[in-house]
Amino acid sequence: MRNFSFLPNKIREFTIKFYGNTLGLNSRLKHFVVNNDGRCTNCKLNEMGPVYPEETMDHFFWSCNTMANYRVKFLEKCFPELNAYLVVPLNQKGLWYYGCLPENENKNQFITVSLTVFKYVVWRAKLFKRKRGFNSIFMAWVDQMQSIIAAGHALIGEKNKLTYAICRNWDRIGYGRDT
Repeated sequence: MRNFSFLPNKIREFTIKFYGNTLGLNSRLKHFVVNNDGRCTNCKLNEMGPVYPEETMDHFFWSCNTMANYRVKFLEKCFPELNAYLVVPLNQKGLWYYGCLPENENKNQFITVSLTVFKYVVWRAKLFKRKRGFNSIFMAWVDQMQSIIAAGHALIGEKNKLTYAICRNWDRIGYGRDT
């Protein structure tokens, strides 16, 4: 994904740090920042229990209740055709982290970029310590994707190769705004 010149620099930087496992998670920052206890920001913002778990890569992007809620809603909204495929957690994890679609289809740049941008939007909300619902996260994702698609003509061809809801509905005016 580093070679996608149509991605904004902040998203490319996020992608490099995400796949290189060097994001500034609280579990790392607690060693360098005074008064940082290493606990999950999303869990604290959404008051998910009396004891907040350590904010690790796996926790923040996979097992955090807030992120799991965002992920499930996003996948249901954008990939309803994959519900049977996504029942298996390993398949869901493969799609979520690497953009792996069912066996008969190859990775698709549009899907990979879509998932990465969604993770980036959630990450930005975390950095600003904002408590945001799924709809506001989704709308921020739509805005980012619209600007990326305007700059990345190669993504349009990739999008047109697939028949998932995310691809079929993208050209509708106001996609995602009916949530």
